Amino acid sequence: MPRTDSRGRLLFASIALFIVGGFILFEGGRLIWLGRSSAHAQATVNDCEVSGAGRSQKVHCTGTWTVGGSLLEGGHVGFGSIIGAEADDKGKTLDVTIIGDDAYTASFMHIALPIIMVLGVLSLLGAIQLIRIRRRRPTA
Repeated sequence: MPRTDSRGRLLFASIALFIVGGFILFEGGRLIWLGRSSAHAQATVNDCEVSGAGRSQKVHCTGTWTVGGSLLEGGHVGFGSIIGAEADDKGKTLDVTIIGDDAYTASFMHIALPIIMVLGVLSLLGAIQLIRIRRRRPTA
């Protein structure tokens, strides 16, 4: 009886890892696609709020950017969160990619997205390994 229980746990863990890995890969791929097909701009960091301390410190920066050319050419001003900006970026102008109502810094798009994709692949490989282990175990 215990073997059946552990086989069920392995199956559950495999399915969970497949779902998590698939979701991570889907979201990473979606962000990459959006990053390549979305508007690029320069954003001015207006304000940054820092909360927490040490490893749990979080920074939330907001700013403005112009999308679609200059205002005289029919562009418009956007305002929102600047994902990937740091507290010392306040007052600086950063290259960003506009996705929805948020602006993503180049550093976020080039550093965080590959990490997301690697985590997704590792999750899927872990799920495949669990399935292989499950199949190798003899049934009682």
